[in-house]
Amino acid sequence: MMMSSLPFLFGFLAVGLLLYYATPLRTVRYAVLFCLSMALCIWEAPPVFPVLIGTIVLTYFLGLGIAHYKKRSAKKAAVLFCLSLLLTLLPLLLCRLYTVPTLSEHLMRPAFTAFPAGIAFCTLRIISYTVDLYCDRTDVQKNIIRYSIYVSLFVYMSTGPIVLYHRFANSLESREESLSLFAGGVRRFILGLSKKILLADTLFSFHTYFSDAEKFTSSVIGSWMSIVCFGLFVYFDLSGYADMAIGLGSMFGFRLPQNLMYPLTAHSVTDLCRRFFTTLHTWLNVYIYDPFFAKKEGRRVWRICSVIAIGVLVTLWHGTASTVLLAGAVLILSILAERSLSHFRIPQIVSRIYTLVVLSIGLTFLSHADAAQAVQHLLMMIGVRSAVFCTPTICYQSLRVLPVILIAILCATPLPKTLWIRLCGVDLTADHVDAAVEQKRTAIQNLFCCLSVVCLMLLLVLCIAHLTDSAPRLSFYQLLQGDAK
Repeated sequence: MMMSSLPFLFGFLAVGLLLYYATPLRTVRYAVLFCLSMALCIWEAPPVFPVLIGTIVLTYFLGLGIAHYKKRSAKKAAVLFCLSLLLTLLPLLLCRLYTVPTLSEHLMRPAFTAFPAGIAFCTLRIISYTVDLYCDRTDVQKNIIRYSIYVSLFVYMSTGPIVLYHRFANSLESREESLSLFAGGVRRFILGLSKKILLADTLFSFHTYFSDAEKFTSSVIGSWMSIVCFGLFVYFDLSGYADMAIGLGSMFGFRLPQNLMYPLTAHSVTDLCRRFFTTLHTWLNVYIYDPFFAKKEGRRVWRICSVIAIGVLVTLWHGTASTVLLAGAVLILSILAERSLSHFRIPQIVSRIYTLVVLSIGLTFLSHADAAQAVQHLLMMIGVRSAVFCTPTICYQSLRVLPVILIAILCATPLPKTLWIRLCGVDLTADHVDAAVEQKRTAIQNLFCCLSVVCLMLLLVLCIAHLTDSAPRLSFYQLLQGDAK
């Protein structure tokens, strides 16, 4: 049940909000959130549910042990045991679940297509909690329901963003729901849903068309249009699901971190990775780079090792397919090249063009199931393996698709948000709008605020109409797992 599906919108989410706000006691509301998260887990991946519950219970008691032990050696042993459990036994058990045949193929298919990314997100959150306890960044969580909500809250369970425990603990202990926060969450959710349904799914259909056209007549324009559409699909798919998760969190009183900070405006490959993997980059900085590499950054060898280590972890996070590994290798080598040339003054326009070229190469590998096909596509993009520069059909379809691509590129920049703030006098995509700021708005700004609400309702109607006509397409993480290749 994807967040961009009608059963989730009018079934799961509607019932969940009704049960949550109909419950007067806060302690019972935590139980409602826990039940909603577990219900979604059972719906999506029944075989994985007992694994998730067992992991939560075991790591909860390990956390109590880490907090109880006074000796540093005992704490370290508990942390190492927890990490070994998460990084060795858990993957082996999950692989066992995926490979053992069952009586019903219908039960195994959702577990394979929808939940590995969710397990990975849950694993990173458990590591965050365990390491934060060991480093005394936070207090132990004695309430197992609240700990379970942090690990597997349905809002971000399978799509992110990645939340660090010491930054999220206050939301578990003392959070307040408000009408302003709920309204901000609704606005953010509608924008995310529009990104996924109206832009990401449309762009992926264009990418599919141009990719299929290559099988008949390869052309330079067609190969470039395929990669441009795929790259914009990746951004709006990830950004859409991140916005939906942040919006859902606001509806239930949680403030989640921002993910994807306009990567198309990056001025270097390093900046591109930081903007594309915002919360993952933060997690790796806190739990990998700072403890192992930060103190030795002055040495050139350690700088190279830190780039390779972080790059390998980011690559493995997205999969072990040959094309994913090659895309990761391209990014790692590009960042190392940037570091080695950092003492030269390179014009910004050259740096931005270089960044877009590296991004195009990486996206080419990610858009193919086979490395040989990806290399052949790269050769077609530069005219080596292409039969023609452009066919009449590809030219017509490119001109037809061009307005959508230009709108998508514009929406992938901060310009629409800046214009929105100028017209309305406030950032309506924010989780919370200050009442004092609202009172300072002019009459024209209030008019634009009303028009923005109407526009959001129209976007929601368009998304629902699109969903009634066709089911939502697979997400980017599901494509990486091989479901559409």
